[in-house]
Amino acid sequence: MKMLFICALLIGLVMLPLGVMAEEGTLVEDETAGVNISEEIAIVETNTPNLAPMFGKVHQTLLMATEEAFGYLLTGDIAEKEAFFKELALSEEAMTAFEGAASGAMEDEQVIVTGFDEVKTSYANLTAAADTMFVSFETEGKPVMDDVIAFEASVDIVFDTTDKVWDEYNVDGPATVDASVRSLYGRLLAAVQESYAYPVLGDMIEKEDALADFADFDTVIAQYEQKYPDASYDDIKAMKAEIQAAAEAMFASFEENGTADPADVAALETLVEEMNEKALKLFDTSSEETVVIEESSEIEETAVNTTA
Repeated sequence: MKMLFICALLIGLVMLPLGVMAEEGTLVEDETAGVNISEEIAIVETNTPNLAPMFGKVHQTLLMATEEAFGYLLTGDIAEKEAFFKELALSEEAMTAFEGAASGAMEDEQVIVTGFDEVKTSYANLTAAADTMFVSFETEGKPVMDDVIAFEASVDIVFDTTDKVWDEYNVDGPATVDASVRSLYGRLLAAVQESYAYPVLGDMIEKEDALADFADFDTVIAQYEQKYPDASYDDIKAMKAEIQAAAEAMFASFEENGTADPADVAALETLVEEMNEKALKLFDTSSEETVVIEESSEIEETAVNTTA
């Protein structure tokens, strides 16, 4: 009996560690099975509006409005005044759109946002000066030089700001062919604005500025042709040649007669209206968006409480 008892005891001592090991193995297996690891990686694409063409539309429509204001003084045609306010409405729509998108400005677009704020501040002075100029013109039956000069000064402040913005933003020139064409329309319309101002003010500096702007257009387009050799600028070059010829014809009649020939003014106006229609179509920014890719990851871990 003692022998049987001793054998049973020895067998028990041997089996006990094996049972413990089996239990620990079961616990480890259960614990591993109880860990729930899930990982989710989301790639989110957000479209951020390209602020450059949006600011360009503000610039372009203000140039167009300025041209209409001088056209009214030259012709006395109320349609020119109405067109001025129509272009201002387009400018204000463009400003509202820009403000709505400015919160998503990229780092390199901050210079545009700052410039826009300055333009908007100056815009109020431009519209007030225009109102004063129109009232005195309609009262006196002719442009009142002090009011015209004040309006011209307010215009210069706005466009000095836009020029500064483009110089700082486009350090290496426009980044795309479309951007280069838009900039050329802006340069051409600036030359037109100076062209209209010359017979209104009678100041030779306005003529010199207009001719300088036309020459600058030629210089810049030559640079763009080198940068984008596969692009064609023939259409806008032909348009520029026609507009400059019409402007110079208006200059000649003004210098000969003391007033610009209405036929010359009308010929220039027709060309400018055609240009404006084409230019505005280039500022549809619906297809020009910057894609920003954001990655986010979430890891969820649930572990079994092995002490329970």
